Amino acid sequence: MNDTIYIDEAIPQWKGNFHTHTTLSDGRETPEKVITLYKNAGYNFLALSDHELYFDTDSFDSKNFIMLGGIECAIDAYPDNKWPIGKDRFTIHLHGIYDHSIDHKGARLSHLQKIERRIDTGIDSWQEQIDYMRKNNLIVFLNHPRWSRIRPEYMLSMNGQIATEVYNYGCAVAECTGESEYEWDYALRNGKKLFCVATDDSHWYSPEKMQALGGFTMVQSTSLDKASICSAIKKGDMYASSGPVIKDMRIQEGKLLMKFSPASYVNIISYDSYVPVFRSIDGSPIESMEWPINSNGIKFIRAEIIGLDGKKAWSQPIYF
Repeated sequence: MNDTIYIDEAIPQWKGNFHTHTTLSDGRETPEKVITLYKNAGYNFLALSDHELYFDTDSFDSKNFIMLGGIECAIDAYPDNKWPIGKDRFTIHLHGIYDHSIDHKGARLSHLQKIERRIDTGIDSWQEQIDYMRKNNLIVFLNHPRWSRIRPEYMLSMNGQIATEVYNYGCAVAECTGESEYEWDYALRNGKKLFCVATDDSHWYSPEKMQALGGFTMVQSTSLDKASICSAIKKGDMYASSGPVIKDMRIQEGKLLMKFSPASYVNIISYDSYVPVFRSIDGSPIESMEWPINSNGIKFIRAEIIGLDGKKAWSQPIYF
């Protein structure tokens, strides 16, 4: 087993949100107010992802804050629900982040360009949407599988998305459908290699319905620029969180070593082997752990850090 660094405490981490809505679609605040909210909260990057409307501008960029090009594309159920495969779920939502790390002469949607919402005619139409997004050089995520009531096996039928939302704060606040760990694990167990992200999916910003600033993704990169952030996303140099910070994560001399913000305990999820829960003996907070890895039969492992307030962070999966 080779020594590998997955999160390096010597490299900066940048806090961001990929998924948020404004009055350009069904959000309740203007783009300017939403961007200001995240910038003032100390976020380093943000993508506005209004429905079928691409948002991509440098106008709000500053030394410690950048905007990424973003869009959310829904696939509506066929009228009268004539397709049986669609009777047990809501619309599928796919997320696109423009790949700023590529040659900018490639295909690209224009700022505020609208696209037509696709109608669901079965699995092929899902793939057609992903293919369209990728042709326009978008990095594709699958949004909120739990909220969409997607059967986990559906995730195996789509190709080209690199990540899924393991946590969606807006869905958690509004309908208790924020965590999609089961769906993600099902895909991983069946050989579908997907990264995870956490987002807000903000629509409401009033104090009584606040859906912002609750789910975020930390991206590790030596510099804060659009090309570097997108390059790191594609490599999986990131982790999802609703609160805790993972400071360092590596395999060294056959052990998984981790450092993190004060936590109640750490879960290591694996397939297929049993792994213990890590917590302190006296109940005090823990800030590190190590586990001698027995890789016999293990296909992958991933870590969950549970903070003192119950909030969680999710690492990317490590494959064997």
